Amino acid sequence: MNLRISKQNVLRILAVSGVWVIIAALSAAQVSLIRMLRGDADIFGAMFTYELIIWQVWGLFVPIIWWLSKKYPLEKRILFRNLLWHITLSIVIVLLYIVVYVGYDRLFFEYYTQPKWTFWQCMIVFVASKFHWNFITYWGILGVVNAFEYQRKFRERALKAIQLESQLFQSQLQALKMQLHPHFLFNTLHTIASMVRQEEKKEAVAMLTGLSELLRMALEQGQKQRIPLKEEMDFVNTYLAIEQVRFKDRLQLDIQIEATTLDAIVPNLLLQPLVENAIRHGLAKKLSARQLQIRSYQKNEFLNIEVYNEGLSLPNDWHLNNSEGVGLSNTQKRLEQLYNGQHQLQIKNHQQGVLVSVQIPFEKASPEN
Repeated sequence: MNLRISKQNVLRILAVSGVWVIIAALSAAQVSLIRMLRGDADIFGAMFTYELIIWQVWGLFVPIIWWLSKKYPLEKRILFRNLLWHITLSIVIVLLYIVVYVGYDRLFFEYYTQPKWTFWQCMIVFVASKFHWNFITYWGILGVVNAFEYQRKFRERALKAIQLESQLFQSQLQALKMQLHPHFLFNTLHTIASMVRQEEKKEAVAMLTGLSELLRMALEQGQKQRIPLKEEMDFVNTYLAIEQVRFKDRLQLDIQIEATTLDAIVPNLLLQPLVENAIRHGLAKKLSARQLQIRSYQKNEFLNIEVYNEGLSLPNDWHLNNSEGVGLSNTQKRLEQLYNGQHQLQIKNHQQGVLVSVQIPFEKASPEN
């Protein structure tokens, strides 16, 4: 039986003692009132002391009943068997209590016993007059104990469910990231290999340097799910520096990031796949396409991010749910996991190209971030 003394256990003991004090006061007031109605003197003080001590004895039985409730829980699958156990144990405990009660009364007060009675005669009188009330007391304590135990088990099950959900979320998010990282990495390495074959050594070295910086930043971010927009933009700018080596003067950047949004929290690697898609499926497939715009602003309680690229338009029957692109599908899934419907991801034809709009709740980064 583990009765570890802790702050929580001390509070429980005080609460139980308080309950017995209230019951003792009510019992003493009842006896005192009856005697006063008979014309006897007021004995509330003496009766309160008497009742207080004898009711506190039940307080000593509470840890035992708590332990018995765990050993013989009143659960559906074993309810009948454990009810038989508790009926037997309740009779034993009540009889033990009455033994203490009789000895206490005979030694100190003799309120309910007579000096000429033997101990066993007193036991018979007390069992006949007080057994049923104390039997009810046992089952009342058992009911309260079981209520607390059910509440504890409910909290544990709820916490376990939350932990399992969190573990599932982490696994899903990690799987999505593992799809995204190789997708970007292989594309970059392929471009560097092409430059080496074409003897564009200076450009290849610049791209390798930029890739090294990107990998360093990715390692520093570690397993963070969300980061400040400033860190995300540092990553995107490093990526764009690589692409500018590749596209040279064909890539014209227009970046408008509101200062108030730099501390906003965004999903890690939110922008990079969107920017990569804009270049791969927009600028790279149309020689006349040059402009890439990235914009962020706060509107009401939301952070809005837009990525626009010149280039090929989307087909009329194109839909995000039908997209086969890894970047877009991962972005959509991650937003759904992180924001549970409190977000928007829209992709549409706009001017001479395609506009991607992301809206998520505006949440400012804490100082430690």
